[in-house]
Amino acid sequence: MSRKYSEIRKDENDCLIKISRQLDKLRSLTLEAGDALKFNDELTNKTYEKILKVQRKVNELGI
Repeated sequence: MSRKYSEIRKDENDCLIKISRQLDKLRSLTLEAGDALKFNDELTNKTYEKILKVQRKVNELGI
């Protein structure tokens, strides 16, 4: 009933391949999340710049 060494190695290799694929997916999702955060930061910065412009104009008007 003992398994052959080659069968055990094949199972180990199959597991390593599965783990490698999962890590690739995780890496891809991490990069995608980073891009989304960067995009969000850019939108936040643009919004803040617009708010500052409006605030300056309001201040100039003395309102």
